[in-house]
Amino acid sequence: MGFGHAPVKIDRNMSRTATIALVLHAALLFLSGVAFATFLAPPTPLWLLEPQNQAFASLMFRYGGQTTVVLGAVAGLLHAMAHLGWRRALGLFVAGFCISLAAE
Repeated sequence: MGFGHAPVKIDRNMSRTATIALVLHAALLFLSGVAFATFLAPPTPLWLLEPQNQAFASLMFRYGGQTTVVLGAVAGLLHAMAHLGWRRALGLFVAGFCISLAAE
């Protein structure tokens, strides 16, 4: 509560959705960590070479990383919107995006 700013009413539904996105983000991070530490490390297990498992692995490799990153960004943006208001949250999101892009 700074000078000249009205307090923001916390949006409980948006906060709950942010929590769900954060939990999904954390679950995907954990599952990918377990996968890379176990069955994706050489030698490749035989069950992973079966066609249906290959299709799932292809889907996982194609969308897993992006989904994890997007869920993390959505969780942070929704949390900021619920607690700071949409204008401040959008400013924070744009600043974070620009800083992380510049660091690449």
